[in-house]
Amino acid sequence: MVVADDLCGHLEITRKVCEDFEAGLKAFNGARNHVRPLVHHPPKVAAPKLVNSVKCTSEQS
Repeated sequence: MVVADDLCGHLEITRKVCEDFEAGLKAFNGARNHVRPLVHHPPKVAAPKLVNSVKCTSEQS
């Protein structure tokens, strides 16, 4: 995946959260303050919970 330098931190955070939720990060793009990840998550994972985890984790860094 090719990502601009200013998005690398967001990409790594999103990858880690997806890994924790056993989800797959299929695509990722956006801008410094807005990202658009395409995630394939198992049915046992609620999408809002995954999104909130990415948001909370990225706000802390």
